[in-house]
Amino acid sequence: KEDGWMCGWVDDRGIETAERMYQDAQELINDNRKIDAVDALEKLVTSYPDYALAHNDLGVLYFSEGDKEKSLQHYQKAAALEPQNSVFQKTLADFYYVVLGQTEEARGIYVKVLEANPNDVETLLILGHICVSLRRFDDAATFYNNVLDIEPWNLDAQETLDQLVKGRRTEDGGRRSE
Repeated sequence: KEDGWMCGWVDDRGIETAERMYQDAQELINDNRKIDAVDALEKLVTSYPDYALAHNDLGVLYFSEGDKEKSLQHYQKAAALEPQNSVFQKTLADFYYVVLGQTEEARGIYVKVLEANPNDVETLLILGHICVSLRRFDDAATFYNNVLDIEPWNLDAQETLDQLVKGRRTEDGGRRSE
């Protein structure tokens, strides 16, 4: 049994693998032992600094503890290590947008995600919302219409688009004296 346990989890030099360390950290997270999980993940990224998933999880854990600075550092590291990973990219963009209020930084990341996957409804919606917050209503309408082309039943896109159209009519009606 000892030999079977070690197979695949410990390399030929007796060093614990990143996968085993990550699994152990996940068990700590599942047991709600966040401090121990942070310690385990920090050890993992010390031994395996390019293990993006551990950096992303550290970002989540540090954020849940209120440490925005460390959270951002780990989200940035995960996104840099795996630029093709849309989850890491969107997590970083969400952090910029929602937590830090850095709309333009977030928008740039979301646009890159959308370039890689033009049918990403979640990203289209977020970009639409960002455009509304920037008062770029024509751009927002384009994003919401793209969502509706993909998912005609999407109520979020439809309702927001309806509000944009209604707002334009009200705005036009209030400005024109014909």
